[in-house]
Amino acid sequence: MLARRVVTSPDAEILLSIAVWFTVIFAACTALLGGVVKLVEAVQRRRHDYE
Repeated sequence: MLARRVVTSPDAEILLSIAVWFTVIFAACTALLGGVVKLVEAVQRRRHDYE
């Protein structure tokens, strides 16, 4: 990683790794939440079609 070469102090490296993990987890949760919202929309649309 380029950012790891730029960072010299251990504290900054820890903060950088926390930031990277937070970004990855946030992206995964956002994608999961988006999928759940689409699923709920599809279920509601299907229920509405049956009425």
